[in-house]
Amino acid sequence: MGRFLALFNGAADEAGKADLTEQQQTEFINAWASWAQANERAIVDPGAPLNA
Repeated sequence: MGRFLALFNGAADEAGKADLTEQQQTEFINAWASWAQANERAIVDPGAPLNA
């Protein structure tokens, strides 16, 4: 089976976060956590945030 690199582009900096409501930020985190849990068997390395 091949290995793939997934890049996710989100509001990682404080300026980008300021544009989102608290509810939007919570929904984003919950959606990301759900995706990661659903795919955890396929994720070899969850990586870390990459900021500018």
